[in-house]
Parts: sequence; structure tokens; C-alpha cells
Amino acid sequence: MLKDKFYTVLLMAIIAILTANHLARGGGMELEGVGTKAITMGGAFIGLADDSSAIYWNPAGLARLEGARVDMGIYTMSSIGWDRNSVSNLPPSQMRPEKGDVFMKLYPSEPIRFNDESEFWPFAAVMPALTAFKSFDGYTIGGGIYPTLGIGAAWDDKIYDPKTSAAMDASYYSMIGVINFNATIAKQLSDKFSVGLGVELIYVRGMVDADKNYRNSKSPLSPDYEFRLESEMDGAGAQGIIGLHYKLTPKLKIGCVYRTGATFDLKGDTSVRQTFLIGKQELGLSEKSDHTQRFVYPASWGIGIAYEPFSSLTLTFDWQRTDWTKYLFPPSTMDFKDEGFMLRDVREDPGWVTVDKFRFGLEHRYSERLALRGGFFYENSGMPADFEGFTTTFCGYAKYANLGLGYQWDKWSVDIMGGTMWGETPYKVGHH
Repeated sequence: MLKDKFYTVLLMAIIAILTANHLARGGGMELEGVGTKAITMGGAFIGLADDSSAIYWNPAGLARLEGARVDMGIYTMSSIGWDRNSVSNLPPSQMRPEKGDVFMKLYPSEPIRFNDESEFWPFAAVMPALTAFKSFDGYTIGGGIYPTLGIGAAWDDKIYDPKTSAAMDASYYSMIGVINFNATIAKQLSDKFSVGLGVELIYVRGMVDADKNYRNSKSPLSPDYEFRLESEMDGAGAQGIIGLHYKLTPKLKIGCVYRTGATFDLKGDTSVRQTFLIGKQELGLSEKSDHTQRFVYPASWGIGIAYEPFSSLTLTFDWQRTDWTKYLFPPSTMDFKDEGFMLRDVREDPGWVTVDKFRFGLEHRYSERLALRGGFFYENSGMPADFEGFTTTFCGYAKYANLGLGYQWDKWSVDIMGGTMWGETPYKVGHH
């Protein structure tokens, strides 16, 4: 009894520390989570954590699982995105690369914006995940491979210079993704209290590909030109995870999780070319350099509650916070080995903020074999509102609603889900 009271006091103290700061704004880049069951329940899984995806949501939940289990799943999403301001084409003095300005206006007659405001991305994300656990005498070990963060944008448009009649073709593609390799161990310290510790190797890869062609100009003072930018980078680091799980009553469970985050370097190379076609000659600049960028994988923490008002019904709620304040989105910081006229070191803080997420979920066990699930997940954005657009992506300001079911027979089970998301920023950037 004394031991249980001590664990209760310890857990409440940790919750008080976690929730002491003021509430801020929601996510922005993170995916919905790991595990079909957990995602279907809106990601409200910290307090429940009752399958192998607990290695991500709350590793302490593994300690209450018995036997062994392997889960495999695929998360896929198609999206329509829009930016009512489209992509910028600004004079050099007005460009802000850390805010997503990529294309440069070279002639005064060029429009300062492109026209395309909407894009459809079928199967924008196709993310496989593998998680597993095995229980031993007094301990449970687990592990897995899964994506936790990813954004991407693909855009192209064609407009005309009203003075020279030149066609301006532009295209842009960017991607940054994170794959996590997890190893976890958990132990049940009493009938009510368990703890879990995990380590994640984090692999990050990103790329940018931008093109702008100014063709068929009718003015000799504004010759045709081409701009081309290619950049890629990757790197790896590690973070720690600690989770706590406590059964307050037979019907009420509570959990906490903390991820340390990680800071490491991404290395790669960038090439840029600006070419003018004057008569039959091509004149211009071409530069290439290796580069290093500091990458900050954000620390995050959260608490969750799982309540069973009836034996066949479970209700869950999670609050999570992610500290994006130190995140430096490419190209906010770039160190080039060989600086040139166009490739120059960048030192800018885009001004990301700490964010909060609110998740709600339910599971109704219709029979011993069939379970019906649903969930809702709300987040704003860690990005400044004027940062979001086609060239920086726009995953924030989102609401997710999911429905699904699980079917169990013998040692096999199948979980399926479907869902939708929607949201828009004050600058009329949005997606669904």
C-alpha cells in the first residue's frame, strides 16, 4: 500500500511539471503516429498503450503485455493543398529564403507571384511501419521501424511576362522525412505501476529541386534565362524516451511520456545555375558545394488517460506538446564549404513556436472478435503563419477524424481505418 501511494505521488508530481507551462500552438510536421489501432483512436494512446505501438506512444505500456507480438502496417494519404497567394517571384532585395522565397524576379516587368493556387497529391504519403515485443520474466523488450515526421510539396505553374510576352515555367519539389529505429525495455514495478525506457536512432533525409525558365522573350533587353537549384542532405542522431504508466483504479489508467529530442548535423551538397541565352551563347554562373546544416529534432512530452465506463467501451484522451522553438527549417541555416556569389551561408531563425495537440479516441468491443474504433485529433501549427505555403509545405492548422475496426481470430488480427483531415491558416494556406 505504501509503495502504491509513493508511485501515485511521483506520477502526479511529474504531471504537474509537464503541464506547468502555458499552452501554445499545435504541431505542423509530425505524422499522425504509429500503429493502426492508435491512429484510428486519434492517437490518444498514451494512457492505453496496449499493443506493440506502445514503444512509440508510451514504452511503459509494454510491461503489462504478455507473450510476443509483431505488428505491420501501411499508412497512406492523398491530399489537396492550396495557397491563395501562390509562390513568390520577388526581387532579390525582398526575398527571404527562410520564409520559403525560392524564385527571383530578374526583370522589372516580371509578375511577383505565380498563379497556381491548388495542387492534388495522390498518395502523398505511403509509410510502412513495423513494431514488435516479447515478454520475459519480469521484463518486456520491444522495438520497431517507423516514420514519425515528414513533409513534402510538389508544384508547377506557367505564367507570362506582360511586357516581353516571355513564358515563365517554374516547378518546385521538396521533401524532408524522418525514419526512427527503436529499441525499448519495460518493467512492471508493482501491480499498478510500470516504467519503460527506449532509445531511437533517427535518420533524416531531405531534398529540394527548383526550376524556373524564362523563354521566348520579345525584348533584347530581357534575354531568356534559366534558373536551376538542386540540394540534398541526410544525417542521423539518437534520442531517449521514458514512459510511466499507472492504474489508478480498475477502470482508470494514466500515462506519461517524455522524448529528449536530438541535435545533429545533416550533410549534403547543393548546386545552383543561372544561365542567360544571348543570341546563340549561354552566359551565366554555375556553383556547387558541400554543405552542413544543423538539425534539431524537437523534444516532446505528453500525458494520457484511458477510462472504461463499461467492460466493452474504452475512452481515451491525450495532451501532447512539442518544442519546435529551436527547429531550423531548411534553408534557415546553411554552411557551405565553398561559398560563392549565389551559395552563401545563411543564419536565420524562422520563428517556430512550442505547440500542443489534443487527441480523443474510443474503442467499442462489439464482440470477442470485433472492435469498432474512432478518434479526433486537433493541432494548429508550429510554423509562423506567413511561413507556410507550397515551398515550405503546410501540414499545420489541421483537424483529423478517423474511423476503423479490428478483427481478431486465433493468433491473428487485422486493423483497418479511414479518415480525413482539413485546415487553413490565416493567410489562406490550407489542405484537406
